[in-house]
Amino acid sequence: MGMGCLTKLTLAAELQNSVQAYATSYALEAKGQLDGAINALADQLAHNHADEFALLRAGWLNYRLGHFQASEQDYRSSLTVNPQSLDARLGMTLPLMAEGRWHESLAYAQQVQQVAPGNYDAGIRVLLCEQMLKNWTSLRSQALIMTHGFPAEADPWLYLARAEAALGDNKASRKAYSQVLLRIPAQMEAVHALLP
Repeated sequence: MGMGCLTKLTLAAELQNSVQAYATSYALEAKGQLDGAINALADQLAHNHADEFALLRAGWLNYRLGHFQASEQDYRSSLTVNPQSLDARLGMTLPLMAEGRWHESLAYAQQVQQVAPGNYDAGIRVLLCEQMLKNWTSLRSQALIMTHGFPAEADPWLYLARAEAALGDNKASRKAYSQVLLRIPAQMEAVHALLP
């Protein structure tokens, strides 16, 4: 057997091992065994510190476990491997928001918007951060952009309703809440805002 065949067999075995590790990780996550899901990726994380996808996955799982500093570190490491990664920037917003670090989270979400202006996840995270920072005028502007870009989605309308209410425009707030109810008829915040 030539060297080329051995190399191909080695690569095939490595790929099979990696695929099995990820399959195990996903199965354990589905069962709620998040520590096990991370441990299933131990070889990918230890053998190759530049394994971008393993770092993204570890960041997500650590976030779900409430290990926010570890999650942030995983996403930072992923950005070191691939500085253009929008996934890592969006991922980074999660532990930052969980820790109430709204300014930092907003900056990462805005970085995604600069590259991909229509990214829904980035837009929603910008809205949440603006709301938590009580930047009501900016929240209204961003929510209006989102309601035009994603008119079928309820969340942008909800943020718009909150911004309008905070800015004292009750008519505009009620109009936005009515749009929420058309999309989610039992949405409790909108029900309480519109019905006596």
